[in-house]
Amino acid sequence: MLILGLLLVVLSAAAAALLLAYNWSGGPEQMIVLFGRDLVSVSPLEAFLSGMAIALLFCLGLWMVISTGRRRRVARAQYRDARREARAAGREAQAAARERDKLAEQLEKERAAGTSTGADWKPPARTTAPSPADETATPPRGIGRHFRRRRTEDVPGDQPTSSR
Repeated sequence: MLILGLLLVVLSAAAAALLLAYNWSGGPEQMIVLFGRDLVSVSPLEAFLSGMAIALLFCLGLWMVISTGRRRRVARAQYRDARREARAAGREAQAAARERDKLAEQLEKERAAGTSTGADWKPPARTTAPSPADETATPPRGIGRHFRRRRTEDVPGDQPTSSR
């Protein structure tokens, strides 16, 4: 869309510049001359309408270029947020691994000293039954998860966001 928009902008600007450069004479009937050749005779109303058409093509091309830039900016911001989120998750995983290693070393020291306190430990009984959604639901993977719209029943307390 960017290339098509740039093409429209350049072609309409070039057409307007050529028509203005080769046609300085005025009058009730205007002969359009381009590169030394008489192309067509037009009335002032026809000249005005063709100028409006060229201006509209220019504006359409400019709109296409601007909207493409805006979409790219939004996509880059979402990609940057996804990378930041992945880095934060990686740091959390590293912190959890350090904590796990620290607890494993502590357990080994206790076992070596013979004072194991966790030998008779049993996990606490569940007070509520797990829901089937908890066991089977896996978070979506890949960069596409940031572009999907969330439903309010998927995330409690989350309000739907408008796509703009």
